[in-house]
Amino acid sequence: MQRRTFAAALGATVLSAAVPLVQRIDDVSTACLDMARHQSVGASDVARLHAVHDLYQSLDHQFGGGAVKESLERVTQAASTLLNRTHSEHVRRPLFTAVAKLRLLAGWTAFDMCDHYTGQRHFAAAERLALSVGDFNLVAFVRYRQARQLQHLQHNLDAAEVLRHALEDLQPEPAVRGTRAMLHATLATSLAAIGSGDAACAMLDLASDEFDGFSFESAPEWLGWRSRGELYAQYGRVYRDLARSDSRFGQQAVEWTSRAIDGFDDGMQRSSLLNQTGLASAYFLAGEPTMALGVAERILTARDSVTSGRIGDRIANLHRDAVHWKGTPEVTEFLRQVDSLPTRAAR
Repeated sequence: MQRRTFAAALGATVLSAAVPLVQRIDDVSTACLDMARHQSVGASDVARLHAVHDLYQSLDHQFGGGAVKESLERVTQAASTLLNRTHSEHVRRPLFTAVAKLRLLAGWTAFDMCDHYTGQRHFAAAERLALSVGDFNLVAFVRYRQARQLQHLQHNLDAAEVLRHALEDLQPEPAVRGTRAMLHATLATSLAAIGSGDAACAMLDLASDEFDGFSFESAPEWLGWRSRGELYAQYGRVYRDLARSDSRFGQQAVEWTSRAIDGFDDGMQRSSLLNQTGLASAYFLAGEPTMALGVAERILTARDSVTSGRIGDRIANLHRDAVHWKGTPEVTEFLRQVDSLPTRAAR
């Protein structure tokens, strides 16, 4: 009880510190959109939309979708009205791209809070906007995020199809190698989940080859925050799935998930916690329940510092990988703690 009280207090402290920051960003966003209330939309309006997107994205990365989901709903609704204003032909593509990015981020934060209907609504809108101006790099990123939601819902065949379409539509040029790497790695996780282990490993090799030749300087700006940590996270997911049917893959799952965690800084707190939960699973699968419980205790302490329904789902899913150790008193007590956690965000 004392540990859980401390964890709740820690989470409340961190998130309460984020609230004034969110409110200030809301004020800035409102001001930026008010500046675009005139009849004609120009390049400066588009620049402000990109700035608003980047501010909210930074909060989403650090504090989770719950910190900005409601704000983004309001912002994307207001930003979408700008599409019907007068604008020159050279402004059309950047304007549509800016609104597509906002819709995509709104979808991602909704997905993060397990509001999958809203997430898909925004993803579909972002895809339509990106397609309308021929921005196939952005289309690929939208489909990547659509696939991540489908994977979370265990619709892995659908996710694989979405990812294959994304890869087919990308132009074979050096600037998109990082994009192709992430798509291949994410496709590998769906293949592993449906039992195609050899195909999953082959897809990971393709991803690694693409990433080895990737230059961040030539990357689309929305891909710039990604790193090998993201790639290694997909490796970890693949090997955890393989280890569920063959424990010999357990140590590889631990290795790759650990590498992923090392690749995330303090500004990527949600990704770090998601992968720490994956690391606890990997230790259970590798036959090291004591190590798994050590990681899990840290997760329970830190989980309230991020408002993410996905983290709640991942913690609940630890039951699946701890099943062989349920006779151990420490594991039984841990799973009892997991069951006593507050109900996660509605799906």
